[in-house]
Amino acid sequence: VAVSMTSKFIDYCVSVRDSWRTQDGDALARLLSLRNSEDWHGIGDISYLNVYHAMGARAGKLSEDNVERAFASNVYAAFYLYNRNDVLNAFKFKMECCEKLVSHISGLQGEVWLLKGLMQSFLDLRLLFTAIRRAVGEELGDTCEDDNVKVAHGDLMNIFQTILRALINDRTSGEASKKTYLISITNHYFSIALETNEYTFVNQCVGAVEATKLDRKKSDIVAYRYYRGRYCILNAKYREARQHLLKAFALCPNTHRHNMRLILQFLVPVNLLCGFRACKDLRLPEYEPITKAIMQGNLHQFNNLLEENRKQFTSLGLFVLIDFLRLHTMRNLIKKVYKLRKDKTQHIVDVGDCCEAINFSLGGDEVVDMEETEWMLSNLIVNGLMKGSIFSSKGKIALSPKAAFPPPSAIKL
Repeated sequence: VAVSMTSKFIDYCVSVRDSWRTQDGDALARLLSLRNSEDWHGIGDISYLNVYHAMGARAGKLSEDNVERAFASNVYAAFYLYNRNDVLNAFKFKMECCEKLVSHISGLQGEVWLLKGLMQSFLDLRLLFTAIRRAVGEELGDTCEDDNVKVAHGDLMNIFQTILRALINDRTSGEASKKTYLISITNHYFSIALETNEYTFVNQCVGAVEATKLDRKKSDIVAYRYYRGRYCILNAKYREARQHLLKAFALCPNTHRHNMRLILQFLVPVNLLCGFRACKDLRLPEYEPITKAIMQGNLHQFNNLLEENRKQFTSLGLFVLIDFLRLHTMRNLIKKVYKLRKDKTQHIVDVGDCCEAINFSLGGDEVVDMEETEWMLSNLIVNGLMKGSIFSSKGKIALSPKAAFPPPSAIKL
């Protein structure tokens, strides 16, 4: 078929041929990437073009039909994304690109250089899925019930499972093994799971990564630890989350300030919950007021700050964690009452004194009575933030003579 082609498209075909012949994985990934619109500017109106045949004519025989069709689908994806602003069709053709690539790669042992292009294509696919969700959310306000989002998510999960199987089933050993990319595909899955709140394959992915003892890129390890930390927070495994986030922060280069800040957004509140005061390097300005309120036992200020930042904390999945810090604020307030009003021989405090202190700290936001105060004190005891017994009939609380207020770092979470 005789077709008219722009010089930009011809150059692209030649570059594809050269990268394939030299097995240049980095060049292959760049050619498959949709992220830079300038790379695709001027490719022309190819809607009438049989790109598959055109690529075959200009790039020559690459390997098999799957590979040539993968690149043809990628060109169509770029065309619909940048020339037509059609995210759905861009996603459809990028999906075809991924399917053809993984079909080719699955039949090979080793050939790790090809995986750079596949990972780049899957990244584009994930970003296109996010764009579909965002577009639907802006139009309808809810992405959960939209058919296009459901279909796109189903397709994304299907291709993810296909890629995961191809990596796990590779029998090549050492650095030539496809398993070196298990951590990369796991990071992609974590990102999708946190966006959609569906975590079906987390255990399978984590198990595969932990069972693979191969060298990994530092950037992949940082991302993996960051995502593991966030997932642990959602499952209320706060000490485990802290360990993952600390490792991510320690490995993150100082020049990557944005990534360091992302890690700190989760590490700082986890540190507070686990009872570790943040050092200068582990602080964020927005957490300083809430940290001060907790240390002072200032319930009024804590409640106001929580409400002011509710939207941000909820979007990060941190609201439940930070709301739990209200107990730490209460603990520090009651500790002050204990130091001021305790019976020095029997370590007894009046519940009425605690009630008065709580109402004062609330600053008129609400008023609690004796029964509510006893419930709050019981909550502190149950959660291990205070050791003692409440005697309702006498309106007293008898605290442990040793470690009446255990340090939060000693509390089981």
